[in-house]
Amino acid sequence: MIRTLEKASPAQLATLITSYLLVHILIRLLFSQTIQLDDAEQILHAQYFALGYPIPQPPLYSWILWLLFKWFGTSLTTITLFKYSLITLTFWFTWLTARELFKHNQTILLATTSFLLMPSFAWHMHQGFTHTILLGLALSMSTYFIIKLVRAPTPLHYLLLGAALGIGIMAKYSFIIFLVAVSLSMLFSRHYRKLLLSRWTIITLITAIVVVAPHLWWVLDQNITGAVQGKLQITNSSGITERFSSLLSFAGNAIAFIIPLIIFYLITFRRLFFPIRFKLTHHNPHLELLNYFHAIMLITPIVLSLFVSMPDFKIRWFHPIMIISPLWILLLAENHKDYLASNIRPILFGTIAITVAILTIRLLQVTVGPDLGHYSRLNRPIIESLQQLPPFSSDRLLVSNDHFLGAHLLVHYPQNPIMIGEKRYRFTQAHAPVGPCILFWENDTPPNRRSLGDELATINQITYPVGQTNYSLYWVEPPMQYCD
Repeated sequence: MIRTLEKASPAQLATLITSYLLVHILIRLLFSQTIQLDDAEQILHAQYFALGYPIPQPPLYSWILWLLFKWFGTSLTTITLFKYSLITLTFWFTWLTARELFKHNQTILLATTSFLLMPSFAWHMHQGFTHTILLGLALSMSTYFIIKLVRAPTPLHYLLLGAALGIGIMAKYSFIIFLVAVSLSMLFSRHYRKLLLSRWTIITLITAIVVVAPHLWWVLDQNITGAVQGKLQITNSSGITERFSSLLSFAGNAIAFIIPLIIFYLITFRRLFFPIRFKLTHHNPHLELLNYFHAIMLITPIVLSLFVSMPDFKIRWFHPIMIISPLWILLLAENHKDYLASNIRPILFGTIAITVAILTIRLLQVTVGPDLGHYSRLNRPIIESLQQLPPFSSDRLLVSNDHFLGAHLLVHYPQNPIMIGEKRYRFTQAHAPVGPCILFWENDTPPNRRSLGDELATINQITYPVGQTNYSLYWVEPPMQYCD
């Protein structure tokens, strides 16, 4: 297997990556019908089009899902295929970037598969990310078109770069960190400076603004600064000890973001990097750009720690900062005179071992996990329980106060009007709901909507055993006035 990887042609590499993604898709679709928490949230948002949804996330991911739901219906299959289409494109743009950056096939191979040694991508991407997946694609697209400008600074590439930057901002607000850092890096780099200051840059700016403008109009009316500050828990009232602790936490999480990759790269390239001979400027324009980018990413948190404290900077937030770090490390290695003498088999072995382990754990999670005492939200047999209910006519109103359960109702009952909390879905004047309504909940305490009183119909229950746990779904059919 390792020998095959070492000599893999582009077609063989594409086949391996496609097979890897297909296995993930099959594990997700064949062994559990339960929707992940982030996907459930997106199902609720993508039932309608809006210029913005609850911040601090931009709406592009929800917009695309809204269109897909219109065409193919609200389903787990639609969500899953959309997510893995984005991941496939991320691999493709990374491969295109690697072809621009590197001279040797083995470096292109390592760059393209580097994501598989990064926990946030190799594990968490398959466990529940939504906006972050689109962010990863935008980062890989933007990096490719920036690198492409050196060889082909055409108006078309400036336009495509603007589109990629607009998609990034519309994917996740944290993309702005990447945008600012890479812009400063281009300004500092003597090779990229003229590309940044080119008259064609106006095309990039206009294109990005056009992509972002509809949502920007909505954002101006929102307290996004307060929302972001609340999420980051930024404070300037901490003492020096707390700020230093915050900086250490930041550094620790940054290392954790790429820890397996760092371990295997150090094993492979230790002779190339020690002693370290690092210079910001370099004759290679791409290496110079990445040197400045990572220098900025190193210096900025140190400077910020002098003024503010960010005690809860999560690992998954490091995508804009470190997603291109493998390209930088590999470019540093490839520019060393002894690079071709390096044995890359430890990296390939680690990539295969971690990938197989993750695939195995994902499969166990949705098969024998509950029997082993690991019952999670993903093991809730909500759809299986709904399938045991008697059929309801499409004009019956279905109600739940639980947003997670409500998302499953939207998937399982594609024609019914549904009310989740105070939010109404699929209500039309032509097909007004008729009573009695149907009220669902997942524990043995009825939802506190109103005092249901003596008119409440009999409480129905389905109990579904999962490992050592019994999942219970309850429903009643009260008169319509209790659900309005």
